[in-house]
Amino acid sequence: MSKATVNTADFKNNLSRYLKTVRETDKSLTVCDGNKPIVLVIPFDKHKNDNKSVWDLIKEDEERFGCWDEDFSIPERNINKLKFNNPLEE
Repeated sequence: MSKATVNTADFKNNLSRYLKTVRETDKSLTVCDGNKPIVLVIPFDKHKNDNKSVWDLIKEDEERFGCWDEDFSIPERNINKLKFNNPLEE
């Protein structure tokens, strides 16, 4: 997959055309502000995981990121700090 580069003004003014090009050519696009890259637009592979089971996906993640060990824990979610008004309780 090759990369093309475009500035933010041109990207904004021709967004539909650039998205169509990325979709149809399978080429990524780097959007720059000045000379600094700020966004990478890549084609979405919608068929990538169609025929894979959950176990296959887990195995791929373990190969990429390593296995979780028994020390892994999810931090407790603290929602008490949020100010949420439930409309059903009013």
